[in-house]
Amino acid sequence: MRVKCTLALLLVSVVISPRSVPARRTRCDQLRGVRALICQLRDPDYRARRAAARMLARLGPRAAPAIAALTALLADRQGSVRIAAARALVATGRATSALVRTLKHPDRRARLAAALALRRAGRSARSAGRPLLAALLAARHRGLRRALAAALGAVGAVELVPQLVKLRDHRRRRERLLAISVLGQLGERGADALAPALRHRDRRTRRAAVAALGASGCSRAAELLAATLTHRDRRLRVPAAKALAGFGLAGEVALPQLRRAARRGSRALRRAAGRALRMIQHAVTKDRSSGRGNSRGKGGAGRGVVSRDNHR
Repeated sequence: MRVKCTLALLLVSVVISPRSVPARRTRCDQLRGVRALICQLRDPDYRARRAAARMLARLGPRAAPAIAALTALLADRQGSVRIAAARALVATGRATSALVRTLKHPDRRARLAAALALRRAGRSARSAGRPLLAALLAARHRGLRRALAAALGAVGAVELVPQLVKLRDHRRRRERLLAISVLGQLGERGADALAPALRHRDRRTRRAAVAALGASGCSRAAELLAATLTHRDRRLRVPAAKALAGFGLAGEVALPQLRRAARRGSRALRRAAGRALRMIQHAVTKDRSSGRGNSRGKGGAGRGVVSRDNHR
């Protein structure tokens, strides 16, 4: 009993002793502003690290001195901390080079967080196009590949289309599918580059091209999907019709082919084409009744690309 009482007294003394307060927390309390938040990013408690990263995100460009510490957090054990650090890095507006370096990090979680941050940065991180493509080709994890492909589309790396075209025709299916997924996010030029993939001898490559065109959402993609409604591979027709249902106003160019498919196709194709017809016609009617006129753009990639999010 005496031993138990002694142990209890020792525990109480440790809890209430000032020495039990972490030295790092004490040092951080002596700092102010961004420097205090940078210090807090190294706190043992993940909640403190996350809170500091979120505060830095609110500071925007004023948080630029914290770029190095935030980049280190992209490999944090806690997913919420990695996400908060990625958002804070994007908010600084100067972290593209640090994020590009993180694409080579040995920790997959850090590479994934960097890809998500670059996607969030969008066209302001256009210089990250080639490093993103290199990381995509080296990635083995499906979720990481998906994030890197989305980041490539978000930064608008249209200058990589010639290189992606070479990969589209690669003898290995994996490289072909990666290139196709990226081309589907690069607007009109990317959609043009997908046309040969619809005629590829490999069935999975053809189906991937249809899915990528559906993700594109531009008028050129709608034209190619409309032509696919009569493709010699009948298994592509229904997915093409389903993809057109999400195009809204940009799918107006496919209305004649959809009407024919709704009358003469198989039962599944008639159902899919009928739904696409209704959704596109609704978008066209709504556009005309609003008095905006035809808002579809013309020209190359990056100009006048009408996405499904714009007219839904």
